Amino acid sequence: MSQDYFPLIAGTSREYALERAGAAGILRLEVLFVWRAGRSTLARGRRSLRWHGEPPRVDAIDLVTGPGGARAGGRVEFKGPISLGTRWFDGADECWIDGFDGIAQTPAGRFTRCLRVAYLISGGDGGSGERLYAPGVGLVRVEHRDESDPYVWTLTGRTGSRGGAGAR
Repeated sequence: MSQDYFPLIAGTSREYALERAGAAGILRLEVLFVWRAGRSTLARGRRSLRWHGEPPRVDAIDLVTGPGGARAGGRVEFKGPISLGTRWFDGADECWIDGFDGIAQTPAGRFTRCLRVAYLISGGDGGSGERLYAPGVGLVRVEHRDESDPYVWTLTGRTGSRGGAGAR
């Protein structure tokens, strides 16, 4: 697939509404610096998490995308090659590329032709989930159906370049 499902562009940011067991929050991810290393694009970012009524928690985060897939803060977002059925483990979670036909309706817009990553939490014993990545935008929605702690992330806004192709 030639689509860029995890664009790393300096100066861009994405904001998500978080819903978890009656709690609401906001997650903001900013891409600060971008550089190339071989066939990969690396970035340093800032992740700010604020739950309603609490002070924000701000962390530095490393981001990587390339032929091997995409990683954010050590977590595997998706593994390459980006093709239907590609499987991997991220900790105890079994993940796979489930399709390229996902649709997400969010406050930031309607996204089609999304990369769908499905996963089983603890091999299916803890539930399941799905992440949707829009071409040229990145992560637009997460539905984590954990039996003990379900949550949803929804893209509410994005700033910076509207371009969709890789590092600049």
